[in-house]
Amino acid sequence: MMTYQLLHLEDNPNDAELVRACLDASAIQCNVVLAMNQRDYLQAINEKPPDLVISDFRLRGFDGIQAFQLLQERNPNVPFILLSGALGESRAVECLRIGMTDFILKHHLERLAPLVERALREVQERRERITAQAALVERHQEIEDLNKRLQGAIWESQHRIKNNLQILNGLVDAMRADKVPGSPQSLERLASHIRGLATLHDVFTYQTNTPGASLDRLSARLALERLIPAMASILAPRTLTLDAEDVELTVKQVTSLSLVVNELVSNAIKHGEGAIAISLKQDNVSLVLDVCNDGLGFPPSFDLQKSANTGLELIESIGTFDLGGTLSYENTATGARVRLRFPCAL
Repeated sequence: MMTYQLLHLEDNPNDAELVRACLDASAIQCNVVLAMNQRDYLQAINEKPPDLVISDFRLRGFDGIQAFQLLQERNPNVPFILLSGALGESRAVECLRIGMTDFILKHHLERLAPLVERALREVQERRERITAQAALVERHQEIEDLNKRLQGAIWESQHRIKNNLQILNGLVDAMRADKVPGSPQSLERLASHIRGLATLHDVFTYQTNTPGASLDRLSARLALERLIPAMASILAPRTLTLDAEDVELTVKQVTSLSLVVNELVSNAIKHGEGAIAISLKQDNVSLVLDVCNDGLGFPPSFDLQKSANTGLELIESIGTFDLGGTLSYENTATGARVRLRFPCAL
């Protein structure tokens, strides 16, 4: 059961004892603080607002109406019960008119406990209403935020689907220019990019359903982690490892990064041997993507311009123009490495 805090303003110790005895004899669970002057009263209502105030009408240099007005300035929701030895009818009406909860004549203290119980019950009901209203407002805000989030997700999905369809259309147009149109390699490249884009949409959907997650930025590591299983059918029996820092990029950057990684892995599978390793590290204001594979590496006569094909052209286009980066093709002690360095923010 809740214990209430009551403040009693009374400068007569005997009357204060009578009020305390009356409250102690009731079922009210309360702590009563006694203030015997204006200074103590102001200190009490300033430090910790009480649940209810009981005040004598006449005090030395102070009265109950002034006490009520001081309480109203600080906390107008606290009930205020006035005690008086003899209160005229006109004064009693005035006290109720200005907002006091009630008044009691001191020779009718048997009315005090029921009146305090009623006032405290109203205090508790008011608190419960305020709590319920606050919860309702919070719930409405959550629903409003969710609606905004869903609307943003729908718009972003439509926007990304349109862009990705344009990319696929470009891939199809590029394959038409291949020497062997409709070749298995061309079809595999198209299927590979479809898998990559589907993975990206999976990441976007996951982030949309995560409370508090941004809708305009995605985790690059999460996108790459989900891209690897999508390549499983073309990887076997070779292995692919990923070492990526958890960096958030714009949706456009993650889309472009996924396409570049997808194409680089496809080329590594086609031209390399053994294990393939993907690394994404942050270097000051830049990100460095490395895709390495075991094997013989690039031939001594390798020239990007002369060796250009659909895959390399796509890598150069996305890496240079979409990501604003620079690409390098190098041989390592165990194979080949393609490195893409691009800025974190466009």
